[in-house]
Parts: sequence; structure tokens; C-alpha cells
Amino acid sequence: MILTLTLHPSLDKVLQVGTWDPNQSLRGRVVRIYAGGKGNNVARVLARFRVPVLATGFQGGYTGRWAKTLMKAEGIPALFVACRAETRWAVLVMANGAGRAYTIQEESYPDIQPEEEEDLRQKVFPRLSKAKAAVFCGPAGSPSLAATLAEGVRQARLQGAWTVLDSSGLGLRQGIAQRPDMVRVHQEEMARWLGRPLPSLEDVLQGIRSLHDQGIPWVAVSLNHEGLLLSDGRRVWHGALPMARILTTWGSEDALLAGMLYAWYQGKEPEDWVRWGVACGTANTQVLGAGFLDLPQVQSLVPKVAIKSFFL
Repeated sequence: MILTLTLHPSLDKVLQVGTWDPNQSLRGRVVRIYAGGKGNNVARVLARFRVPVLATGFQGGYTGRWAKTLMKAEGIPALFVACRAETRWAVLVMANGAGRAYTIQEESYPDIQPEEEEDLRQKVFPRLSKAKAAVFCGPAGSPSLAATLAEGVRQARLQGAWTVLDSSGLGLRQGIAQRPDMVRVHQEEMARWLGRPLPSLEDVLQGIRSLHDQGIPWVAVSLNHEGLLLSDGRRVWHGALPMARILTTWGSEDALLAGMLYAWYQGKEPEDWVRWGVACGTANTQVLGAGFLDLPQVQSLVPKVAIKSFFL
């Protein structure tokens, strides 16, 4: 089983409108509503690929109850802890006339109470003993939640789970200190962690070396349209799959991570982690919503991913 933890979930709505004119009343139709948040999106892909998964984290208020209902309807096993803070909305607006996608997200740092954090630790952390892999996703947002995220990483490693950190800000910094097996980070998030821009490939590679110096065995860096880098500290694999048509990139980072986890779970080689990650991330750019992928669709893209490898 792969366990995902999402501290700041969302209820996501995809809204399609006609010509985008800020001076006119816009009318649109709801294309999809689903339970979002990084770990939940990862869990969705894995569940659709028939990988045993358990999505965990917080859900609060009316939107949180709705999100739990939607996850259940999708058949995604979940263990959510109730919190008083309302689960946030995130809206993707597809403007057909303008040919653009706009994302609107509520602030992602709800006021989680200390007793709610303790409830999560008591209910979720014991499940790590049954997890083959544990994935810790999203920003922490507060020193207390960053500490909870880092403690989850530590507990997962102690209990023998292959541990993946996909966070930012304080959660990334404190999570790295617990030495997860893999850090999955976006190029811009790595730049913020280092405190300097990374304009060139060599700059990114130096950032990867810095993460390895922190005791991280595997580092995966997504590069927007330029694909994915994966490093084991000695060798780097670069995968890319350009697409002529992109609907939206919303959720593609999460799909990319799910693809890597799927390949790892199947016992494939690191080069295939990259192929499957890029294929899933690319497939996600062709759908409205995060993680609504079909396995045959992704399988058709995997051989098309261009792979290069070189020494770090």
C-alpha cells in the first residue's frame, strides 16, 4: 500500500466559460468537481492504476465533507481527520474564447488546532507500518504543521516505508532534515530553498548536489515544459515529451509524481520511473482535472518519452 498525506487539501472545481471579457458577466458550466490537494491527486492516479493506496490528511467543514464523499464515490480509500477549518476551494477557469486557463485558489493555510494535529498523528502515523511507501505532500504553512510533516517523514523511515517528500517552504526544509528517500521538487521551489535563482541546467544540477549533500538518496526535479530530472547522486536521467496541444498544467506535477511511484511500485528501473513520471504528467495536460488518467492512455505515451542520461 502507498500512503499519501495532504495537510492542506482542497475541493476543486473546473469551470468552462466562453469568451473572456472582464467587463461582461461570464456564464459557464461546471465540468468537474473533485477532492483535490497534492497527495489526494497522487492517490487518485494510483487508485485508477489499481495500486493499493490510502489517502490521508485533514478535511474540514461542509467542503471537507463533500470532498470525502467524492473520494468515496471514486473508490479511493481514505482516512481523513476532521478539523474545524473549512477545506479550501480551488477553481480552474477554462476560457475557450481566450484559449487560456486561470487558476484561483483560496489561501492554503487553515487554522489547524493543536488537538487536531495530535488527532492526525494518533490516527495516521500508525498506518505507516503497513505502507510500502509514504508520500508527504504540500506546504506546511506553520511551524507546528511543518513539525508534524517532518515527524511523519521520520516515523515512515523508522517503520520501513520508502519515503517521498513533495513540499515547499518550511515543510520542505524540515522534511529534508529527516532524510526521506526521495525529494520531489519543482525547479522554482528548489531555488527558494537554496535562496538563489537557478537559470541554467548547471545551476539546477548544483542544487541537486546540495540536496544529496543533505543525505537525500534520490532527487527528482521537474522543469516545466522541459521535463524531469532524476538523480541518485551519481547518475542523472532526463526525460521529456513535448506536446503540441496543452489544455492545462493544473495537477500535472502530482500526476508526474504518481507516475514515478507507479513505476517504482512495479519494480521498474530508475529510467522507467522517469518515463512513467513524464508520461503521466504529460497525459494530465490533456484532461480537465488533476489525476483523471487512464492506464492505457499513459502506456501509449511511455515509449515516446525521450531519455538522456549523464553523470552528475
